[in-house]
Amino acid sequence: MGVSPQAVRKAIKAGRLSRSAQLEKTKPKGQTGRPAWVIDPEIAELEWSRNTEPQFQRTAAQINAGKARARGEDVPDLEPVAPPGNRGGAGTYASAKAAAEGYKAMLLKLDYEERSGKLLDKAATERGFAAAGMQVRDAVMRTSQQMVGEIATAVGGLSQEQRAAVLQVIDRHHVRALEELVRAAGVR
Repeated sequence: MGVSPQAVRKAIKAGRLSRSAQLEKTKPKGQTGRPAWVIDPEIAELEWSRNTEPQFQRTAAQINAGKARARGEDVPDLEPVAPPGNRGGAGTYASAKAAAEGYKAMLLKLDYEERSGKLLDKAATERGFAAAGMQVRDAVMRTSQQMVGEIATAVGGLSQEQRAAVLQVIDRHHVRALEELVRAAGVR
């Protein structure tokens, strides 16, 4: 079933595997010094699915990722899992209620992560990014006039036509640079 031996021992101790697990009579202790159990896999699978709440079931990968995080390691998030509760079984009231509780738990987690700064509101972030981009664009484009004035002073003066031509060249290069910036940022 993809669970650890510790999870099986915990289920036996909690009484969730009462009919499928029997203490072996000939060997009171296994190699680890723990009681040796004989488990009927068919009955155990039924008992496990009936007596274990889905929201408390974790895969080995989830357990190992949690242990790694506890040690301070940077662990990528696992693939999203289906909400706890309805795991493709019959549509019973209990499974529907468990699924609803699973969704509530996921929403609470998202709310917590947003409030703690781990998640950002997409629309607000896009608006902020667009506003910052416009500020950069405006600041860059304002420099064109200043540059024309400084160039005119440096070369000893320019006619109105020359000033307009220099301004067009500077603006063209600014626009290209800004378009490259937008492309690199992946903005639509």
